[in-house]
Amino acid sequence: MPFCNKCGAENQPGTKFCAKCGNAMEPAVTATASIPAAAPYVKANNDPSFFQKLMDTKDSTATMLPADINANKVIAFLAYLGPFLFIFLNWFNQGFLGLIITAGCLVAPCLKAKDSPFVMYHLTRAILMFFAVLIVCIIDGFIAWGVHSLIYTIFVTISWELVGAGVVVGTILSWLFHIVIMAIPGFLLVLGALNCFNGKAKDLPLINKVHLYFGDEK
Repeated sequence: MPFCNKCGAENQPGTKFCAKCGNAMEPAVTATASIPAAAPYVKANNDPSFFQKLMDTKDSTATMLPADINANKVIAFLAYLGPFLFIFLNWFNQGFLGLIITAGCLVAPCLKAKDSPFVMYHLTRAILMFFAVLIVCIIDGFIAWGVHSLIYTIFVTISWELVGAGVVVGTILSWLFHIVIMAIPGFLLVLGALNCFNGKAKDLPLINKVHLYFGDEK
């Protein structure tokens, strides 16, 4: 029922003037008119990103003894150093020397701390990474050679005077391809090395479904 805004008297719906004081009645305002419309519901996106899913790997640090971790961080890091040195030396056509050095870096942890679960854990991951690096190097060598040959052929086809330019451009593009294709294994090796220094036994992404076991590391 509408009420007069002057005297407060109750009037019949549709009344234009108050029956008591004659004041002009204002249009009635419904209760729902003063309630603002609710904002549309937007579902919060709490789904993890692709990178977060990629990095969400098994963490076995809690199964390791703190004394073992603190005493063997450096020797565990040595296992990752080998593949790093192989990548570097192979780029300068010293792959055989890189293999010898890498073998030493992988054997040393076995001799020094073969009874350390922490070392054995990281040694298995480093060996897997070394195999991955070898596979990438083979693929890289074929593709880089193809890129270099293609660029050289294009420049020679244009003019024999551009032979030198073809060699230079082909070499630069091959090196750029080396860097790009080694970015993923390089990143995983860095991640493994950081896990060593941080005292973590955390699986590396991409290769976390593949396992090698040595000694008591299971």
